[in-house]
Amino acid sequence: MIQRFSMSIKQTTKQLLQCIAILLVILMTIGTMTSCSKDDTAVLSPEPEEQEGVLEVSSTNLKLAPGQEYARLIVTYKSPKGLFEPQAIKVYCDRIEVLGILDGDNKLFDLPQGTYTVTAGKLSITVIVETTPYSNLPAKSPRAKQASPSTVTE
Repeated sequence: MIQRFSMSIKQTTKQLLQCIAILLVILMTIGTMTSCSKDDTAVLSPEPEEQEGVLEVSSTNLKLAPGQEYARLIVTYKSPKGLFEPQAIKVYCDRIEVLGILDGDNKLFDLPQGTYTVTAGKLSITVIVETTPYSNLPAKSPRAKQASPSTVTE
């Protein structure tokens, strides 16, 4: 009986050591994939647009309906550090800065017809505001002619 018990312990120990060896190989593999030492030269670089930040506008081509004086432009800027910086947003028309209104992470601009340059950090976007031609408006449905009482015959 003691001999059997001794064999059982030896087999269990051998299996346990094999499991530990496999776990060590797995851990070493994972460790080399995620560890970075001072000698490592591989550095994850952000996407090109993230290196300079992200500048977004609600539209690059705004349309004014007939009789409408201003179009609303909403602009958002996220700095290279990943922070929203609406105060860094500037809009220019013919080198003249247009004033905007801070609204949370956005900056709002009411723009008349013209071509504008939106800037923040090193980024810029051109926005065009133009009037909608009358030919693009939906046609009004013709009114049905109504019979007047004098033209009704029985």
